[in-house]
Amino acid sequence: ATNQKGPERAFLNAIDSIIKVHGKLPVNLLIVAEGEEELGSPNFPQVIDAYEARLKQGHGVFFPLNAQDAGGGAALPLGVKGILVAEFEAAGGAHGGPKNAEIHSSLKAIVDAPAWRLTHALASLTSPDGNTILVPGYYDAIRQPTEAEQRLVNGIASTPAQDEGMRRGLGVDRFIGDATGRDLSAQLLFTTTININGMWSGYTGEGMKTILPHVARARIDSRLVPNQTPDEQLALIRAHLDARGFSDVKVRKISGYGPAQTQPDAPLVTASISVFNKHDVTPSVMPRLAGSAPYYIFTDRLGLPMVMGGIGHGSGAHAPNEYMVIDPKPGSRIAGLADVEKFYVDFLYAFAAMK
Repeated sequence: ATNQKGPERAFLNAIDSIIKVHGKLPVNLLIVAEGEEELGSPNFPQVIDAYEARLKQGHGVFFPLNAQDAGGGAALPLGVKGILVAEFEAAGGAHGGPKNAEIHSSLKAIVDAPAWRLTHALASLTSPDGNTILVPGYYDAIRQPTEAEQRLVNGIASTPAQDEGMRRGLGVDRFIGDATGRDLSAQLLFTTTININGMWSGYTGEGMKTILPHVARARIDSRLVPNQTPDEQLALIRAHLDARGFSDVKVRKISGYGPAQTQPDAPLVTASISVFNKHDVTPSVMPRLAGSAPYYIFTDRLGLPMVMGGIGHGSGAHAPNEYMVIDPKPGSRIAGLADVEKFYVDFLYAFAAMK
């Protein structure tokens, strides 16, 4: 539906329409697609390998997206954060704890517990509230927001009503530091993070099973901002754990890639805004999304500007009830499928005309 087959199909429909009417497209297109984004896109670089020389001759990259919210407003993000995903493991061994299998929990009086070992290793990464990273050097590489990026955040500062709506939608009572308005947007878009995705060890089923597990694991992710890289941040985490006496805790990289950024004055951005305006939609231009996608392939490796956008609305990504609006109700500001396709047609012609 909305993420991501719907917008992609609409874009392909637009291409097909232009070819059937005019016989050819106004621009040269090389379409790149892959289906492993939720796995960290481990093979995406190989896709680019085969066509790198041709792709570098391009003038920009476009990612079709249902960018309208339920009220009809639209966002035009100019980048994404990078990401590091890693798995931590604490197990019994020479440092203590059962080596081969779980043992009876009464033995905790004389045997170390890997689950506690992992808990303290994880706790050492941040302040007690989990909101300040204590890994030495973790913030050092960060490029501070440019004046242009700061101005964009000024333009998307939320109202108290929007903040309340966001809290309600997320099911949270407060944001970190009780941030609101511009501070909330800046915190979301410009801050690096370390987050625990999940932890598992021992028995968690019904009833009781009094054991001392021999192994405990956790999965973390870290959202990266310019100029952080996943390998450098992982090395800092490893060095921190070693310095704090947790050299026995294993850390395995699962996935990772850097952030991506396009400058606001890029002709591709200007062309995109003009098409939004043609369709009576004024986009909120954002420095980046707080989420991640492997767009660094285009912006860093190929050196191309990139925008993601379009009209249309959908929601429920990854959920059983994911949807994309095809035929909006009368009076709605949301674009239906036919208008989404027309937007993409107009975008290709605006792209062709840009200087």
